Amino acid sequence: MDQLEYREAAILYELFALPSLPHSRCILVGVSNAMNLTDKALPRLRARGWEPSLVRFTAYTSIQLKQLLCERVQKYDAFELNALELCARKVSAQTGDMRKALRVCTDALQLCVDEARLRYESIEREGCVILDNGDVVEGPALATLPPIHKIKVSHMARAVSKIFQNPVVETIRALPQQQQMILCSCVRVFGERTDFNKSAKEITLRELLSRYTNLCKEAKIREMVPSDFSTACQRLADSRLLSIKNGSEEYNRRVHML
Repeated sequence: MDQLEYREAAILYELFALPSLPHSRCILVGVSNAMNLTDKALPRLRARGWEPSLVRFTAYTSIQLKQLLCERVQKYDAFELNALELCARKVSAQTGDMRKALRVCTDALQLCVDEARLRYESIEREGCVILDNGDVVEGPALATLPPIHKIKVSHMARAVSKIFQNPVVETIRALPQQQQMILCSCVRVFGERTDFNKSAKEITLRELLSRYTNLCKEAKIREMVPSDFSTACQRLADSRLLSIKNGSEEYNRRVHML
């Protein structure tokens, strides 16, 4: 639905109209990751009598994430319970996104596999003697490490560190495409400036809107209307990615990046 809203909005509204047709038996269920899609679409849908019922799904808590992870991966008996708890706590503190939690688990699994492969390559290279329980009688330090049976807290901690290297980057990656375009416009504006006085670090919303519109045309992406643009900028300010000063006239308000 996010792509339809930005690229083929007419089709989106036609879909919403289907359940309202005479004798229609159509039930439309839509899923959108963009937080502002309903804010944009609802006024138009309401005016046409097609307003949908909204169900909002909040981010998962650490307890919910842990429960979901256990349901997904514990049947394979490949993860230590403490490792799953660490993953759940870290992801809930950042995004609360189950997909992100599964990505962390996948990376932790790969780290564990790589570690096990290096150990056994060392064993084969040195011709070490292996006991029935997997222990090595003697050999280089890598070979004599205890055999790896499960993904441990250490693997999960490294995976978490790898994925959440920079919380700001993760926040930007999770933004809707249009908000990312606004940030790109800011970066382009400030990157072109060579002076470093205070005024050079700020632009008006009107100037940012003009730059954003030009960038969307270059990228062949449908731009937002000015009212939606203003709302999107405010959402970026709420996420502490932009700072917007107060002002009597909306598009004369000054913006700078944090």
